[in-house]
Amino acid sequence: MERLFDGHENGLWAAWELGDPNRRSAARRSMMQIAEELRQPAQRWSSVSSEAVLALAEGRFAAAGGLIEQAASVGERARSSPGAGGRAGRRAVWSTRRMNA
Repeated sequence: MERLFDGHENGLWAAWELGDPNRRSAARRSMMQIAEELRQPAQRWSSVSSEAVLALAEGRFAAAGGLIEQAASVGERARSSPGAGGRAGRRAVWSTRRMNA
């Protein structure tokens, strides 16, 4: 399931670069669904932080602020979760620091 999540995450950013909002939305929905099924902090963080980036890009600043806070909270759990690996934790810390700078 983690690889399936990663595939949808890659699809989200590919759709972003191609300017395809329909594919981007489909990939985002799939990421969110898989993250809920997995119940793993790393995938939950990636899903929420991706939503925060999209909210910022779309000018939904109030929503982005709440999502950034949520991503930081989930990212802390991902960082300290055994099996989550260091990558998710480092990405969470880097991303929230950058967004809050």
